[in-house]
Amino acid sequence: MSHEVRTPVAAILGFSELITAPDLNQEDRSSFTKAIRRNGELLTNIINDILDISKVEAGQLSVDFHETSVMENLNDILEILKVRASEKNIELIVQCSDTVPKTIITDPLRLRQILLNIIGNAIKFTEKGEVRLKIDMYHSSTHAPELLFEVSDTGIGISPRESVKLFRPFSQADLSTTRRFGGAGLGLALSKGLANLLGGDVSLVSSVKDEGSTFIVKIDPGPVHLIKDIPVESSQQASVDTDLKLDGLKVLIVEDSPDNRIIISRFLGKQGAMVETCEDGLSGVQEAMTGKYDVVLMDIQMPIMDGYEAVTELRKLGYGKPVIALTAHALREERQHCLDIGFDEHISKPVDRNVLADLIVRLCR
Repeated sequence: MSHEVRTPVAAILGFSELITAPDLNQEDRSSFTKAIRRNGELLTNIINDILDISKVEAGQLSVDFHETSVMENLNDILEILKVRASEKNIELIVQCSDTVPKTIITDPLRLRQILLNIIGNAIKFTEKGEVRLKIDMYHSSTHAPELLFEVSDTGIGISPRESVKLFRPFSQADLSTTRRFGGAGLGLALSKGLANLLGGDVSLVSSVKDEGSTFIVKIDPGPVHLIKDIPVESSQQASVDTDLKLDGLKVLIVEDSPDNRIIISRFLGKQGAMVETCEDGLSGVQEAMTGKYDVVLMDIQMPIMDGYEAVTELRKLGYGKPVIALTAHALREERQHCLDIGFDEHISKPVDRNVLADLIVRLCR
């Protein structure tokens, strides 16, 4: 496991040093920047998976069931996965049965996590050909309905001997696979544990070495509302929303880290927002009370006055506009504490710019 963590850290530090060279050309600068981001995302995923698999094994991972749109969740992850597939010249094909419900009762965060792992694995271990996702409902006279996600690929495949340990944490088919494709071997074990919490399972249904594999994800959809026609776009057809989602909105960022202030300000500015910043909770409260802002983004751990104290003070002063907590903690309990103390929403770091923009739109529009 040490190797899997140290490798992206070494890449981030190495490329960060290289990118400071004064004679660096634009092509190399762009390439090094992409490498830093790629390894940062990899490290974040590894850390999140380690934390989650530990909680699953200890029986301490909580799930949050509520009604959610199947296709909205699917399209969210396709925005990420289609880029990975395109980078490898792999076709990502999605087929959706007309029996698939419009909404289900599940934990959308965990469902997306499962599908990102399973489909992401299929893309990672496929060097040419395609990855195909089929979505269907399974009805039986003896069992409750199940929502099925079948993921097949034309990748490296898995031998019967290797498949035995496939769902064990920190396991991959062999060391050469780890060296060739990377990864910590946590995705399948975590996905299976999460699917169990959602009333389902993840299983390998078929695999041929050097020809490909097929996995099935099953979850309990709860009471469903069926519709007939749900459009799903393939990787080559799906479009990215480039609208200025935050055009005209005034945002106050209260964050003590200069780096985070710059990053979040740039993200929101590109979406059309007008952004101002403060570096501690006390100045943040004073600035927010001028009434100039549509929404406040508030870090939790800050000098002089922390985020909890700041939002409490704002609410005492009668501040009624949305305040979003920015925190390094992704736990459900942390989110609930933020809501209880006076925040309108909670988002964990590192901040996903699209998630943040959508959250601001939901609270302000």
